[in-house]
Amino acid sequence: MTPTQIYLLLSILLLAVLLFFPVSKLILVFSARRLQRRLQRELEPAEIVGQRRRARIIAAVVVLVFSYLFNFNLWAKSMDERLYRFLKYTAITLTLLWIGWTIYDRFFAQTEPGEYAYHAASNHFADRLYDRALVEYDKALQENPGYTPALRGRAETLIMLEREPEAIAVYDQLIALQPDNPGHYANRGIAHDRLDQYEQALADYVTSLALDPKVGEGPGWWTRFLRNQPEKLPGIADRARYLQEQLALPPSERVLRVPEVDAAAARPHKK
Repeated sequence: MTPTQIYLLLSILLLAVLLFFPVSKLILVFSARRLQRRLQRELEPAEIVGQRRRARIIAAVVVLVFSYLFNFNLWAKSMDERLYRFLKYTAITLTLLWIGWTIYDRFFAQTEPGEYAYHAASNHFADRLYDRALVEYDKALQENPGYTPALRGRAETLIMLEREPEAIAVYDQLIALQPDNPGHYANRGIAHDRLDQYEQALADYVTSLALDPKVGEGPGWWTRFLRNQPEKLPGIADRARYLQEQLALPPSERVLRVPEVDAAAARPHKK
């Protein structure tokens, strides 16, 4: 490569890095708000993880293409002045929007007590720092004991920390507050399942599927892509059918642990 080509490549990478954070933040905000409106509830930690990864992937593609076009036109001898101005002002606008949103979100947006600690906990959960996430969820609940997003996050974190009895107690609280939420029953079933409490797990799976049959489908292709999970694993519907079949047998003939089927209990459900 010639020195000019190396300089152009470095210019493309530098501009892409500078734009990546504001662009990914904007994509995350708009995408998360859209999903919240569609679901009509606060997002759970696992959902925020997926939205953040999705935003980063999209942002990486957008800023690399933008940076290439910007620098290529800047260095090209036959530069299109109108395209150059468009790209330049687009970059400035994106940066100003990010700065403006950050100021608004920090100083002017209406927030519930405990919301900042909740978002900090969700960031730790996304990074798989579950001990830190639990501390922040507890802070959020100290500020706002009835804050259901923090309760959900705390329960999911306890499952990831293999503290299933505590997670079950939190899901009991959530079910008392939101008895029609199928995800609470599905996740409590997962916790019971991990503790070999199969009858209770099956009861929760059945209740969850009765409230929303889609809960039993398991993660979609996009979620599996974000988890680097190429094959579709069995969902709670598969696990519920298997438990029904096995519990109908005499105790001496039951096989209640099969790794391929138990994969449904590996992660809390996101709904």
